[in-house]
Amino acid sequence: MMQSDRLPSSLRAFAPDLVVISCGGTYDTILEESLIGALRVSHTPYRIIANLQYEHPSLSEADRQRARDFLAAADRIFFVSPRNLEITRRHLLDPLPNAVCIHGCRVHNSLYPASEIDWPVTEPWSLASVARLEPIKGMDLLIHSLGAALRDSSGWRLNVYGGGPQLGYLGECARVCGIGERVHFPGFVSDLDEIYRCNHMLVSSSLDEGVPMTIPEAMLRRRCVLATHVGGADEWIEHGRTGFICAAPTLELLTESLREAWEQRGRWRDMGEAAAVRTNALYRPNDFQRILS
Repeated sequence: MMQSDRLPSSLRAFAPDLVVISCGGTYDTILEESLIGALRVSHTPYRIIANLQYEHPSLSEADRQRARDFLAAADRIFFVSPRNLEITRRHLLDPLPNAVCIHGCRVHNSLYPASEIDWPVTEPWSLASVARLEPIKGMDLLIHSLGAALRDSSGWRLNVYGGGPQLGYLGECARVCGIGERVHFPGFVSDLDEIYRCNHMLVSSSLDEGVPMTIPEAMLRRRCVLATHVGGADEWIEHGRTGFICAAPTLELLTESLREAWEQRGRWRDMGEAAAVRTNALYRPNDFQRILS
């Protein structure tokens, strides 16, 4: 987004018929007072794409009212998961009748349909985490939970694919939790097929989400997923059939979910096959076109 003080003049000069605002978080727009003012003065219709919703935001009454007013005045609001929409309605105490849900997960065309990745035949059982190494992704929570759940179990490892500011901290977490030799940091890997050739399950430990693309990407490659119940994870994952849903991103619950998944590791391959069938049935790669229809 351009600098706020340039927005009013730029909108007047361009005179768009429609403005589409893509938000990292649903309430980010309340920080853009000049944008809100310019749209109000010009009466330009606008649509909002809400890519992520925080489960427990800290909103003042004034912020809540600003968010309610701006969302209500939108031509349409596109949420990437029904849960994100449900949470927003609860926060704002507003039914938001102009809101609809779309499939925000759109994997790159070169990755869909996904490759038929063979099941890894070598030990150990390998868990993959594919995420930016930053607090919202809950990687420290995952490492502490693995330490509590599986430290005394043999034959497993965690491969963390991604980079970010928490890299050093997460390595230290693994060491302190007594699983330093089990947690590996290959860094960012662009080839998803390469990732899933050597991993049996994806673990998504996010604290807040929209819908991480990593979930359908793994499922399309016949891998089951364990994910925290945030964003749209449960739209894709059927607990006990195509993966595991952890009820909330807490140490106790994620530890319990990891133990449950580990006890059922003999079913992971069959669950991955079911995951691919479900995801191919659900996935709508061109759903984003509804934004401009």
